[in-house]
Amino acid sequence: GNRVSELPFDVVTVDGKGLGAVASRKIYPGEQILAERPLMSLEGRGDPTEAGRKLEAMPSDSREKLVQLADAHAAGELRTLEGIVDTNCIQRSWSSRASVLCPTMSRFNHSCLPNCEQTWDPETGYEQVFASTQIHKGEELSLPYVDVAVPSAERAMTLWAKYRF
Repeated sequence: GNRVSELPFDVVTVDGKGLGAVASRKIYPGEQILAERPLMSLEGRGDPTEAGRKLEAMPSDSREKLVQLADAHAAGELRTLEGIVDTNCIQRSWSSRASVLCPTMSRFNHSCLPNCEQTWDPETGYEQVFASTQIHKGEELSLPYVDVAVPSAERAMTLWAKYRF
């Protein structure tokens, strides 16, 4: 997969959004931006018991990456494993019940008009991100967290319930 030094983006603070991925150079439509092996794979949207077992089995460097991620449900600084997993797990694909947690991909913020799209590669076991439009240096990279074909009001309710925005 793409090593950190090869990635065409930087993870930086984005106003009002926390951390986000921002293009460090021009990126072309169809270009692979990231291929990342998940830290955690779950059947379904993230059973806390299953997530807890997988966390315990993780090497300490992987565990450290996971606990650095956002928890949209945290009360103040009190983040939980359940909140981190719920906030950062993504479906492998729209048709899949299985979800994955990829710490670098978790830094791609949501847009209902995304400039990137994700896909699961079952051959390699990597979640991949490709540019769906031309992206200019300095532009934030975004993925859809919800199906953008769903009506706007329904998307807004889902985004608020899960991500608090």
